[in-house]
Amino acid sequence: MLKGGMTPGEAAIFAEQSVANQGFYKLIGKIKVMNTPEAALVVIVESFWKSMISQMEADPRLADRALGPDHPSRRAMLVKAIDAIETHRSRFCSGPKNYPYGLFEYVQHRIPLEIRHMKYDPVQMGLDDEALTEMTAQAYDYFKARVNELRT
Repeated sequence: MLKGGMTPGEAAIFAEQSVANQGFYKLIGKIKVMNTPEAALVVIVESFWKSMISQMEADPRLADRALGPDHPSRRAMLVKAIDAIETHRSRFCSGPKNYPYGLFEYVQHRIPLEIRHMKYDPVQMGLDDEALTEMTAQAYDYFKARVNELRT
């Protein structure tokens, strides 16, 4: 995918080399790995969780599970988290000022913006809405599990 797409055989060889060399980091270097859309997605989800945790630590009432996702305090947390992420990411790749405030919707909005300079269509890269939703869910669940481990 780094050079505009690989055949399934090339991707399999690349993955095997990556595992043999202890991951993409050692195979192609940290900078190249961090510049992939997949890494951007994980960083966005991690930043989201860090913001949410920080807000809950500052005001423990926000951690109350009785507050549903549509509660005004929860909604304000989401807005604050997404605004902070967008403020940071738009320094490098600007986009429309009206962006969605749901994490999954925000990722579907932001990742195509960040790969437009590559001259590839997100769908051609395998990053259609379904793939982005699945990847976001996996990253979300990973960080949620880490947060739950810290609570116990």
